[in-house]
Amino acid sequence: MDIVFLNGKWLDKDTAVVSVFDRGFMFGDSVYEVMAVYNRRIHEKEAHLSRLERSLLSTKIKSPYSRKKLSSLLEQMIEKSGISNSIIYLQVSRGVQFPRDHKIELGTEPTILITLMEKKFLEWTEIEPLSLITQADFRWARGDIKVSSLIANVMLRNEAVSKGYDDSILIRNERVIEATSANIFLVKDGAVYTPQKSRFFLHGITRQTVLRLCEEIDLEAVERDIFKDEIFTADEIWLSSTGNILRPVRKVDDHLIGKKYPLEKSHWRKLYQQYCLDLGKAV
Repeated sequence: MDIVFLNGKWLDKDTAVVSVFDRGFMFGDSVYEVMAVYNRRIHEKEAHLSRLERSLLSTKIKSPYSRKKLSSLLEQMIEKSGISNSIIYLQVSRGVQFPRDHKIELGTEPTILITLMEKKFLEWTEIEPLSLITQADFRWARGDIKVSSLIANVMLRNEAVSKGYDDSILIRNERVIEATSANIFLVKDGAVYTPQKSRFFLHGITRQTVLRLCEEIDLEAVERDIFKDEIFTADEIWLSSTGNILRPVRKVDDHLIGKKYPLEKSHWRKLYQQYCLDLGKAV
């Protein structure tokens, strides 16, 4: 069923309308979350709601509902959809303000939107490795807030696509930051590495889960600065995100990655299958 939740109402997606004067439309003045649903269960729901609260607090956008109410709405969306495996998108904007003004009008009521899209979760054998290009990270310096104003990410992704790549690895001061919509992991000599948290990139929920799973299966995982030149000597590289879980990388800037480690023997496969178990999926 193609329904959305918009400002207190359940609507058909084709009839849901947001004002052209909504600050989310005018300024990208909104925050959002993306959540994976498997067998009608939201994976890491509490972590997603906690990050949403942090984003709202950081941007000083008023929360439209309590955490308990938001959690209930998410469960209602799953029930109403009738879909077992999906991706939920939740966005909260600062609301409608006319006339348009950078200055925020006090008392503006937030706009809340929840949508759901069916999602197939792939077996590891169905996943195609990615080809990436390195690019300078020119985005704003608060990538740790999950805001909807993503034009820089879109530009960087599509610049990579125009050159025949799938995505970009973003570099700032010779340090690896993340991809345009995913965190990054490297494997070297049996250990897993990922950039330590900073204000320049989003602290992904999937990233957090992967680090937990590494600990659970006694796989060494280290958070530290990773430099650009380390990319080209890595044994494995993966991208992590809610929508794609873990994606292996086979090429960066025309350098082949993981020539000694076929996917069936990789740490990536081990973590991907462990992640599927964490979702509640048989592997």
